[in-house]
Amino acid sequence: MRRFVLAAASILALPFSASGQSEGVTVERIVRPGNRVIFVSKPTTNDMQCQSINASTTTPQIAGRLGRTILAEALVYTGNTVGYVFLISYANGPHEVYFSSYMRRECILDETQSHKRVFVGENRFNDAKAYYHSLFNELSE
Repeated sequence: MRRFVLAAASILALPFSASGQSEGVTVERIVRPGNRVIFVSKPTTNDMQCQSINASTTTPQIAGRLGRTILAEALVYTGNTVGYVFLISYANGPHEVYFSSYMRRECILDETQSHKRVFVGENRFNDAKAYYHSLFNELSE
């Protein structure tokens, strides 16, 4: 199955700074192995330079180890946070949709998930896809 990665150019062009973010939080761009770019929040007071960042507990890192496939992923800037909407398929099982945001503390990424829904049954893919688009639109407004 193909993996779809959606990101609006206007989202990527936003000037990420403390304005628009929770007070004391900025957004930084991190390049991961394979040249994967992710955007994460961090406390403004966190000026630690990291040789490497531990992202081992984030969705992109654990999905494969747990037998899950990321079918779609969309970068969303909600006005007060930056994160990703995921559509995930379990091997021969349910589909799951949720919003994840990342916070870098020291040199470790913590993931927070919300808006989580699990879809089972014959129409699980179509139901999950519809919720994925609905959640993306809701968070993008």
